[in-house]
Amino acid sequence: MKLKNIEFKSSLAEIMPEDHYHHPGLRIARFVFCDDKPNQNGVGVEYEDFAEIIKTSIGTPVKMKFLGQTVSGHLGSVPIGHITNMFENELGDGTHQLIADASLYADDYPDEIDYLEQSFAESKAPGISFEMSYKNDVLKEGVKWLKGLVTRAATFVRDPAYGNRTALLALASNNKMDAETFMKELTALIEMKPITKDEGGNNVTEEEAKKLQDALVEAKERIQELEAEKTTLETTSAELSAKLDVANESLSTYAEKELVSKRTQAVMDAGITVDPAKLEQKQNFWVHLSDEAFAEYVEDLKIATAAATKTATAERKTVGLPRFSGKGDGVEATGDIRSRIASLRNTPLQAE
Repeated sequence: MKLKNIEFKSSLAEIMPEDHYHHPGLRIARFVFCDDKPNQNGVGVEYEDFAEIIKTSIGTPVKMKFLGQTVSGHLGSVPIGHITNMFENELGDGTHQLIADASLYADDYPDEIDYLEQSFAESKAPGISFEMSYKNDVLKEGVKWLKGLVTRAATFVRDPAYGNRTALLALASNNKMDAETFMKELTALIEMKPITKDEGGNNVTEEEAKKLQDALVEAKERIQELEAEKTTLETTSAELSAKLDVANESLSTYAEKELVSKRTQAVMDAGITVDPAKLEQKQNFWVHLSDEAFAEYVEDLKIATAAATKTATAERKTVGLPRFSGKGDGVEATGDIRSRIASLRNTPLQAE
C-alpha cells in the first residue's frame, strides 16, 4: 500500500545522520500520535485541526507509569522523554495520521526503556494515548470532535482508546534500528493488522493476577462482614422500632386521657350536668372533636343553658297570688273599712 505525503525512513538512524552526535543516554522512538477517525470512546480529532496539534507538540512529554512487567494508564504516569518532531501521513484508505518522533531518557529510566525495547521486539509494546486540552467540541453523528486543541503529552498506556492505530512504530537502540523490523511493524499498522495481542499490550501478568485474586478474596470477606453488620443493624432497628411504637402508644394514651379530663372539666364549667351513665359515651364523643369543633360545641351548650334558665325565671314571675274578694268568711268589705277610717278622722280625741 502506497504512502502519501511523506517517505518513511527505513532506519531511524537516517532521521539523525551518522555525522550527527548521538547522545548515549537517549533512545529515539517513533509512534502514531492520533488519526482523524473516532476512537473507541466516540471522541476524535478532525484533519483540519492537525496544524494546531503539530504547532503545540514539540517539547511536550512522553509519559508512562511502569508497573514492573507492564504499564498502567494516565493516572500517575511520569515523563520518560519528550516529543522532538511531528508530521502528517496519509494512508491509502484516506485516513490521515499524525506521526511523532521522541527522545526517551534511557539513563534516567533504564527499566522503563528496557521494557519498551523488549516488548516492542515481542510485538507486545503498549500503545499511545494522547493528552490534549481543548476549548470546545462539536457533536457530529454521535462523535465528539475536539476543537481549540493544545498538545499536553503522549502517554504509553495498557489499553489506548485508538487501539493498535496509535502504536509504537520504531524504537532505536543507540539511535539505530533494524530496517526490516521497522518496515514489518509499519506495514502491519498500514494494513490495520494487530501488532499486539490485545490492543496496546494490555497483558495481565501472573503477579498482577495474584494481586487481583487476593483483592477479590479480601473484597468477598469484607462483603460478608458488611452483610453481618447489616443483619445486626436490621435487628437493632426492629427492636428500637417496636420500643418506639410502645412509647408512642403510651404517649397517645396519656395525651387522650389528659384531653378527656380537660374537656370534661370544660363541659362542667359551662354548667352542663351529664348523666353518669352516659358520661363515658359523651367523653368518647368529646375527645374525637377537633379543638375548634369542641369550642363551638361548648359555646352552643352555654347558649342553650342560658336560654333555658331565662325561660324558667320568666315562668316563675308570671305565677300570681289568689285575689281576695273582700266578702264572706267574716271579713269586712273594703268599702266598710274605708268608712270607718273616715269616721275616725272626724272624731275628736278625748283624754282619759
